[in-house]
Amino acid sequence: MLGAHVSWNFGFADDVGVSFQHGRYLGSGQRFTLLGVNSRKTLGGLTLQGEATASHWKDEPNGGRSHEWGGFLLADYRFTPHWHGVVEREVFQPHGTDPQSRSNLFGIAYKPDPAVVWRLEYVHQQGRSSEIPTGWSASCAVLF
Repeated sequence: MLGAHVSWNFGFADDVGVSFQHGRYLGSGQRFTLLGVNSRKTLGGLTLQGEATASHWKDEPNGGRSHEWGGFLLADYRFTPHWHGVVEREVFQPHGTDPQSRSNLFGIAYKPDPAVVWRLEYVHQQGRSSEIPTGWSASCAVLF
Protein backbone atom coordinates (compact mmCIF):
# COMPACT_ATOMS: atom_id res chain seq x y z
CA MET A 1 0.00 0.00 0.00
CA LEU A 2 1.15 3.50 -0.82
CA GLY A 3 -0.48 6.52 0.77
CA ALA A 4 -0.09 10.05 2.05
CA HIS A 5 -2.04 12.66 3.96
CA VAL A 6 -1.10 16.33 3.88
CA SER A 7 -2.73 18.83 6.22
CA TRP A 8 -2.51 22.62 6.44
CA ASN A 9 -3.30 24.25 9.78
CA PHE A 10 -4.93 27.66 10.07
CA GLY A 11 -4.96 29.05 13.58
CA PHE A 12 -5.16 26.80 16.62
CA ALA A 13 -7.76 24.21 15.57
CA ASP A 14 -8.65 24.81 11.89
CA ASP A 15 -7.23 22.71 9.08
CA VAL A 16 -7.67 21.45 5.53
CA GLY A 17 -6.21 18.18 4.32
CA VAL A 18 -5.94 15.91 1.30
CA SER A 19 -5.34 12.15 1.21
CA PHE A 20 -4.21 9.59 -1.35
CA GLN A 21 -3.99 5.80 -1.16
CA HIS A 22 -3.20 3.14 -3.72
CA GLY A 23 -2.96 -0.53 -2.93
CA ARG A 24 -4.39 -4.01 -2.96
CA TYR A 25 -7.21 -5.06 -0.61
CA LEU A 26 -6.06 -8.19 1.23
CA GLY A 27 -9.54 -9.71 1.46
CA SER A 28 -10.19 -9.90 -2.29
CA GLY A 29 -6.89 -8.98 -3.94
CA GLN A 30 -8.57 -6.06 -5.72
CA ARG A 31 -6.51 -2.97 -6.50
CA PHE A 32 -7.88 0.43 -5.53
CA THR A 33 -7.06 4.14 -5.62
CA LEU A 34 -8.58 6.53 -3.08
CA LEU A 35 -8.63 10.34 -2.94
CA GLY A 36 -9.98 12.35 -0.03
CA VAL A 37 -10.35 15.84 1.42
CA ASN A 38 -11.11 16.91 4.97
CA SER A 39 -11.60 20.19 6.80
CA ARG A 40 -12.30 21.61 10.26
CA LYS A 41 -13.32 25.19 11.11
CA THR A 42 -14.04 26.65 14.55
CA LEU A 43 -16.28 29.69 14.98
CA GLY A 44 -16.51 30.54 18.67
CA GLY A 45 -18.30 27.61 20.35
CA LEU A 46 -19.19 25.96 17.01
CA THR A 47 -16.85 23.48 15.33
CA LEU A 48 -17.66 22.31 11.79
CA GLN A 49 -15.95 19.24 10.34
CA GLY A 50 -16.28 17.41 7.06
CA GLU A 51 -14.66 14.74 4.96
CA ALA A 52 -15.26 13.31 1.50
CA THR A 53 -13.59 10.35 -0.20
CA ALA A 54 -13.87 8.71 -3.60
CA SER A 55 -12.18 5.54 -4.75
CA HIS A 56 -11.92 3.41 -7.86
CA TRP A 57 -11.69 -0.39 -7.55
CA LYS A 58 -10.24 -2.48 -10.37
CA ASP A 59 -11.38 -6.00 -11.22
CA GLU A 60 -14.82 -5.66 -9.57
CA PRO A 61 -16.47 -9.12 -9.73
CA ASN A 62 -20.08 -9.88 -10.67
CA GLY A 63 -20.65 -6.61 -12.53
CA GLY A 64 -20.72 -4.52 -9.37
CA ARG A 65 -19.90 -0.82 -9.08
CA SER A 66 -16.21 0.00 -9.46
CA HIS A 67 -16.52 3.38 -7.72
CA GLU A 68 -17.01 4.01 -4.01
CA TRP A 69 -17.65 7.36 -2.32
CA GLY A 70 -18.66 8.78 1.00
CA GLY A 71 -18.62 11.78 3.23
CA PHE A 72 -19.79 13.36 6.43
CA LEU A 73 -20.58 16.79 7.84
CA LEU A 74 -20.48 17.31 11.60
CA ALA A 75 -21.40 20.28 13.79
CA ASP A 76 -20.31 20.35 17.44
CA TYR A 77 -21.61 23.23 19.55
CA ARG A 78 -20.13 23.97 22.99
CA PHE A 79 -22.99 25.10 25.26
CA THR A 80 -20.77 25.28 28.37
CA PRO A 81 -17.14 24.32 28.99
CA HIS A 82 -18.36 20.75 29.74
CA TRP A 83 -21.50 20.23 27.59
CA HIS A 84 -21.59 19.89 23.80
CA GLY A 85 -24.34 19.18 21.27
CA VAL A 86 -23.45 17.17 18.17
CA VAL A 87 -25.24 16.75 14.81
CA GLU A 88 -23.79 14.64 11.98
CA ARG A 89 -24.91 13.55 8.49
CA GLU A 90 -23.07 10.70 6.77
CA VAL A 91 -23.52 9.11 3.34
CA PHE A 92 -21.57 6.13 1.99
CA GLN A 93 -21.88 4.27 -1.31
CA PRO A 94 -19.70 1.14 -1.28
CA HIS A 95 -18.27 -0.44 -4.40
CA GLY A 96 -19.72 -3.76 -5.49
CA THR A 97 -23.44 -4.41 -5.15
CA ASP A 98 -24.21 -3.26 -1.56
CA PRO A 99 -26.80 -0.47 -1.17
CA GLN A 100 -26.03 3.08 -0.06
CA SER A 101 -25.91 3.94 3.64
CA ARG A 102 -27.21 7.26 4.99
CA SER A 103 -27.28 8.19 8.65
CA ASN A 104 -28.17 11.15 10.84
CA LEU A 105 -26.72 11.44 14.35
CA PHE A 106 -27.93 13.68 17.17
CA GLY A 107 -26.13 13.65 20.49
CA ILE A 108 -24.88 15.31 23.61
CA ALA A 109 -21.40 15.04 25.06
CA TYR A 110 -20.21 15.72 28.60
CA LYS A 111 -16.49 16.46 29.02
CA PRO A 112 -15.63 16.64 32.74
CA ASP A 113 -11.96 16.71 31.76
CA PRO A 114 -10.31 17.41 28.36
CA ALA A 115 -9.25 13.75 28.19
CA VAL A 116 -12.66 12.22 29.12
CA VAL A 117 -15.87 12.30 27.05
CA TRP A 118 -19.25 10.77 27.94
CA ARG A 119 -21.72 10.61 25.04
CA LEU A 120 -25.37 9.86 24.51
CA GLU A 121 -26.33 9.62 20.82
CA TYR A 122 -29.27 8.71 18.64
CA VAL A 123 -28.61 7.48 15.09
CA HIS A 124 -31.28 7.25 12.41
CA GLN A 125 -30.07 4.90 9.66
CA GLN A 126 -31.43 4.60 6.13
CA GLY A 127 -30.37 2.10 3.50
CA ARG A 128 -27.62 -0.34 4.43
CA SER A 129 -28.20 -0.75 8.16
CA SER A 130 -26.23 -3.83 9.22
CA GLU A 131 -23.17 -1.85 10.31
CA ILE A 132 -24.86 1.24 11.82
CA PRO A 133 -28.21 0.34 13.37
CA THR A 134 -30.91 2.89 14.20
CA GLY A 135 -31.15 3.60 17.91
CA TRP A 136 -29.57 5.00 21.04
CA SER A 137 -26.01 4.43 22.23
CA ALA A 138 -23.98 5.62 25.17
CA SER A 139 -20.21 5.63 25.41
CA CYS A 140 -17.24 6.89 27.34
CA ALA A 141 -13.84 7.67 25.86
CA VAL A 142 -10.65 8.26 27.82
CA LEU A 143 -7.77 9.73 25.83
CA PHE A 144 -4.25 8.92 26.89
